[in-house]
Amino acid sequence: IQVIPFGAGVVRGEGVYDYNDTAIFSVREESPGWVFVNWQGDLNSTGRPATIVVKKDLLITANFAFDTNDSDGDGLNNYEESVEDTNASNPDTDGDGIRDDIEVDARKKIAAFSPKGLFDPTISDKDFFDLLADLDLSAPTTDGSTTDGSTTDGSTTDGSTTSSTDTSLLQDFINGWFYVDREHGWFFAPSNSSNVYSSDLKTWLSFQMGANNVLDTFKWDYAKEQWVDYASSTAATGHLKLTVTKNIDAGGEVSSGGSFAAGTPMTITAAPSAGFHFVGWKWDDNSVSTSPTLTFSLTKNVSVQAVFLSIDGLSGSLGGNPGN
Repeated sequence: IQVIPFGAGVVRGEGVYDYNDTAIFSVREESPGWVFVNWQGDLNSTGRPATIVVKKDLLITANFAFDTNDSDGDGLNNYEESVEDTNASNPDTDGDGIRDDIEVDARKKIAAFSPKGLFDPTISDKDFFDLLADLDLSAPTTDGSTTDGSTTDGSTTDGSTTSSTDTSLLQDFINGWFYVDREHGWFFAPSNSSNVYSSDLKTWLSFQMGANNVLDTFKWDYAKEQWVDYASSTAATGHLKLTVTKNIDAGGEVSSGGSFAAGTPMTITAAPSAGFHFVGWKWDDNSVSTSPTLTFSLTKNVSVQAVFLSIDGLSGSLGGNPGN
C-alpha cells in the first residue's frame, strides 16, 4: 500500500495473504490537516474499512486530500491550521483575544514586507509603520460583534460605547515587543530601550525618571529634531540622546540607544556573531575603546558605533599567516 501524499495518514492491511483470503484495509489515522479520500489501484473503494478477495499480488493506493473544514470557525481551514501549528479546535490558540486567522494574516503581511534593516538610522521606517497602522486586529465574529465585545458600528452589544478595558495583544516582535490596544492603536518598543513608538501620536515616546522619582514623559518632535515635553511640547532641557549603531548589520548584537537625563551612567555592550570579531567602539568617529563593554556618563548627545570585522577579513588584513 502506498499513501499519497506520503505522511498524510497511516493505513493498515499490507502484508502476506494466502490465495482466496479476504484482506481488510483500513485507515488507522489521518495526519492533522488531511482527510482520507479513497482507495485506488487493485482496490477501488471509499470504504473505511474496505475488503477484497486476494487472487494475485495487489498494489493499492490510499489517497488523502487537504482537510478544508474549519472545525473551530476561526477562518483557517484544518489544513492551514496544521501548517501554522495552531489548534484546529480552538479559534484563539494563544488565548490573547485575537482570533488565529487575524494573527496569521497580520504576520504574513509583515513577512511580505520583508522588514530587514528596520531601525537603521540611515533609512526611514515610515513605510513599515504605515503598514502596521493598516493592520486590522479586530475581526467580526459570527454574531456580528467584534472579538473585543463591540459591534461593527463601534457600540457594544449592550448598546454602550466601547470601554477602555478592551482586550490587548502582547507578542514578541523584531527583538522587542509589539503591543496593540484597541482604543489607543499600537505601540512598538525595541528591546533594551526606553523609547516606544505610538501609532496614535505617530512619534516616539520616552519615559525617564525625573525629580522626586516622578516619571517624566517626552515625545520626539520630528520638525525640530529634538525631544519635547509630552504635555507642553516645550524642549526637554537636560535630556540627551544616545545613538548606538554597528558598521555591519550581521556582525553582532549591540545595546540599544535612547533618550536619557544628563549625567546618566551608561553601559553598552557588543557581542560578535559567529564568524565575526569585535574590533572596538568609535565615538563620534573617534576610536575610544577595544573593550566589548563601554561605561561612561552621558553629558552630551552621543553617537557611538560598534565596529565588527569578519574573521576572514581580519585574517586577510593580517596577511593570513598562522599566529597573527
